[in-house]
Amino acid sequence: MGASINDPKELINLLKHIDTISKENQKIIFDFLFEKYDIKKLLTKMIDVFKISDEHKNIINEMILKSDFRILLILNMVKPFSADFGKIKRGHTLLTCAQIAVRKNYTFDPVILDPNELEPYLNALIQHAHENLRARFILCGPHWRVGDIEFKNGAISALLIDSIGLDEKNDQYRAKDLLNILATRLTVGDTVPMIYFDPTKRQYSGVGCSAFSTDDLQHLFTLEKYLGCSLFDYFKNQHSVKSIPIDDQTDVQQVGLPLSLMRTAQSRKLITDIIPSRDLEEVEKPVNKRNQTAGQSVSHFF
Repeated sequence: MGASINDPKELINLLKHIDTISKENQKIIFDFLFEKYDIKKLLTKMIDVFKISDEHKNIINEMILKSDFRILLILNMVKPFSADFGKIKRGHTLLTCAQIAVRKNYTFDPVILDPNELEPYLNALIQHAHENLRARFILCGPHWRVGDIEFKNGAISALLIDSIGLDEKNDQYRAKDLLNILATRLTVGDTVPMIYFDPTKRQYSGVGCSAFSTDDLQHLFTLEKYLGCSLFDYFKNQHSVKSIPIDDQTDVQQVGLPLSLMRTAQSRKLITDIIPSRDLEEVEKPVNKRNQTAGQSVSHFF
């Protein structure tokens, strides 16, 4: 099988006669393809690099339309969301966002960024600082994070969410560096942005930042319905706001994330410390459409 897979013409011949192969062997072949290759890149390589003929393109397209193949393709795409926690990649999150945007009755328009796209993105956003605007994004890379930026009535606010908080054992994961970029790039003349950050560590698994970030991003679009106010007003109303010094010129406001985002914390402290430390009003508020409080939701799902 290895020789056939490495030769595009042999692979096409194999796919052309796939209906003559038993269902069990079809599954073995597809599983091998999914394990060894990114199937979309494989098909693109076959068509573009190897100058596949129109006839063979049609064969490939027919294969994609075959129900068994499509089921396996879909299963392969959703696998990281169930069996492989922490292995969600940029393409999986793009697929998730596209599905949410289609299915939900509210505007869902986040941006998924690679590390080298962050500063150009912020530079583009700041051109609209005089408007009322809201922008949420995921920053992918070695470690994923989520951002929420608001321009409102001349004020600039931004939230950075990091599942490992200020745990900076690895220099490339330094949240402070990213907070400094936000503070610098979002400053317009004399208008200095108010940057918010919760240093609480929620993620204790070795991998998983992409799962945390994808979940956090989704909730950013709905949590204000349960808070009863805007997210940034929620932060301003917190009694225990402190400053985190980032450098000699920049301070960030240390806040507690809403309980709807804290539910995924991989620590008993969520039940013993975090939830009991919040105002009773927030503790008793529902955090989901099942009308469950944060404590009830944690007991039910986690």
